[in-house]
Amino acid sequence: MQHGEPYSDRSLQQVVKQAAARASIRRPVTLHMLRHSYATHLLEADIDIRLI
Repeated sequence: MQHGEPYSDRSLQQVVKQAAARASIRRPVTLHMLRHSYATHLLEADIDIRLI
């Protein structure tokens, strides 16, 4: 990968899997799950759904 190029889907998924392993998370973790978790936290913080 060259400096300034976007990450590939595969490389991002690997980063997430490695972070989950380091955190001793045994359940499957995906980028999609993180996206929804973040959106849920924003909703709980009373952020307007139209902004999310």
